[in-house]
Amino acid sequence: MSFRCSETVSLVLCTLLLRCGIVMAQQPCRSTVFVTVFDQNTNQPIDGLTANDFHPKFRGRELLIRAVGSAPPERRIVFVLDRSGSMTYTSDEAPFGHYDSNSLVKLALGDALSDVPSSDSVAFLAFAGQYSSHTEFMQPAVALERMPEMLKWNAEGKGYRTRTALWDNLDSALRMLIPYKSGDLIVVISDGGDNLSSLPEGKVRDELLYANVPIMAMIMPPPG
Repeated sequence: MSFRCSETVSLVLCTLLLRCGIVMAQQPCRSTVFVTVFDQNTNQPIDGLTANDFHPKFRGRELLIRAVGSAPPERRIVFVLDRSGSMTYTSDEAPFGHYDSNSLVKLALGDALSDVPSSDSVAFLAFAGQYSSHTEFMQPAVALERMPEMLKWNAEGKGYRTRTALWDNLDSALRMLIPYKSGDLIVVISDGGDNLSSLPEGKVRDELLYANVPIMAMIMPPPG
């Protein structure tokens, strides 16, 4: 992913560490964050940055960055798409007028895929209720072409459209990356709710920390 100013980098760092930040007082939180910083005047990447060049904060507290290293030559990214009822909601009676969650997801996913370097590979995992569908890894350009297909996937007629098994499917996404490699990343697009998972949040969090696979969360706002 590419970000063009220090303020944006700080925001993304906080977003990636959001789930860990909740348990920071209980145990140390490890995370690897992938960023590219651009010079606003030349539009060229800035190399040679150190940990002292970044000053991210979360809830008013400065986060500790232990080291800044070179990016891996290629990465694998799993996009986890929440297609439960709350994420496929469309209404003309929302408090602020017409609300179309599918359009918001399409915009967010399209922007993210467009930023993935051609050297990386991408896979999708879409889920609703106890059902899911996933792809093999592919080039970002191919993933962009297949995006509409994945957004049309749903579990209609199976009786679980309104339920969300977020933690179970994050665990499934992690398993898609076995054996783990440096640079692996999970990007989840969801509203963050879970009312169906059999796995507890803490177990999935511990597995992610053990695998050293970070999560980038794109949280869709509720219509209110």
